[in-house]
Amino acid sequence: MPATQYHWRVAPYADGVLGPYSEIWTFYTDPICAPGALVAPDPIFPTEGTEFVFDAPSYEWSYPDPSCTPMGYHLQVSGALDFSATAPIVLDLRQFNTDTLWVPTSTLGNCEDYYWRVAAIESGVDGPWSTPISFTMNAMDACSLPPCGPGDIPTPNLVWPGVYETIPDLTPSLQWENPGICDPEGYSIELSHKHDFSDIVVSGGTGTPDTSWGPSAPFEVARQYRWHVAGMVGTTLGD
Repeated sequence: MPATQYHWRVAPYADGVLGPYSEIWTFYTDPICAPGALVAPDPIFPTEGTEFVFDAPSYEWSYPDPSCTPMGYHLQVSGALDFSATAPIVLDLRQFNTDTLWVPTSTLGNCEDYYWRVAAIESGVDGPWSTPISFTMNAMDACSLPPCGPGDIPTPNLVWPGVYETIPDLTPSLQWENPGICDPEGYSIELSHKHDFSDIVVSGGTGTPDTSWGPSAPFEVARQYRWHVAGMVGTTLGD
């Protein structure tokens, strides 16, 4: 338990006889965090793009403030990045459990993408949410798509950041979906300050079928960016 003083001792035991106890030592656990001082937990697992093939989903995080311990946590899993009504929240677990590794019982649809987040709780108050992290259910590897050929590369559907959305994170994870029936070898990403992409200020690629990408250097503050992404097979770019 947090904010608790414990006393411990140990004694040997053999053939039904208990030997003498050791001296008694004392230790303390962290104090409980104040409701107004809660901070967002740091996600550890699943990481961005994790694919669950054989194991049931588990969730692990850390609490970045070592000076106190929350009384528990609030864990959510949704099919929508913004946890809105566009997709149901399939897991909404709020417990006074100070463990930071949970393996909850939940039924998630196979071959679907999900997002998870967690917040610390104290005296009935939720702290700020962690950054949403995406993962995929692919039980028994039943959802793998065949590789695309150069002539059938699908056009990605952008997911996040949305149109004219203001984001606080200068190193965001851009998200998109593959709507096709095959997987490109990778993706090419371009960002520009201009609508016609005449000044490419940031570019990159995944090199894999993963549908997320983050910049190696922070974006500029208070700037408008336009972004698009295309699938790749070899040196061939899709739309």
